[in-house]
Amino acid sequence: MTLLMDQLFTCPNCEVIFQSKIAGSYDTFGKKYSDFYVGSSSEPQPILHLNNICPKCGFAAYTIDFKVFSIDLDIVKKAIKETEKFSGRKVTEFNAGDGFIVISKYLGNEISKESLVFVLLQASYAYRELGDPKLDDARTLTLEIVDEVIDKQKFAENPEELYLYLAGEIHRLLGNNEKSLEYFKKALEKADRNSRISKITQQQLTKPSEIIPESLFK
Repeated sequence: MTLLMDQLFTCPNCEVIFQSKIAGSYDTFGKKYSDFYVGSSSEPQPILHLNNICPKCGFAAYTIDFKVFSIDLDIVKKAIKETEKFSGRKVTEFNAGDGFIVISKYLGNEISKESLVFVLLQASYAYRELGDPKLDDARTLTLEIVDEVIDKQKFAENPEELYLYLAGEIHRLLGNNEKSLEYFKKALEKADRNSRISKITQQQLTKPSEIIPESLFK
């Protein structure tokens, strides 16, 4: 089950002290999604509580990063303003998805492009759980970075076929079916036929669904 706990935070940006909920514990027995999100079997979904957002200035960070935060605050302030523009919301109205967008924008030059992909995916996961209309925009942002990872051919954290599949699946989710097929075919050419990526890609080519059968994860 998902256990939420209240915790006090001090905002590194505006120094306001605020209380926010964190996911103390949760399981991963919920739905398995085609964009690599693994849900919990109980609500609320943990993705909505993996970052914490200052209610005054809109600063957001992963829970653990509040303890030691070293990013230049000018970069943070710019990230917050860019997220206001992206979301169409005031900082006092930011939700969990917006929080991940803030994080992606101030970490953009601090982490690898591969890692940035997964921060942006978390924004998509949160927006989907919230039923937020910014979901497709977040997916489009993610796709831009996935394409950059593929174009630069620097795969340190995951194999190329994972990103080829992900590009294909995000295109599919965005309704770009022709581009989706192009990437899926490339993923199958690269992946070992018995690998999980190969099996999931074949699944999405034959019986596409946002929810992946549990059998493919065993």
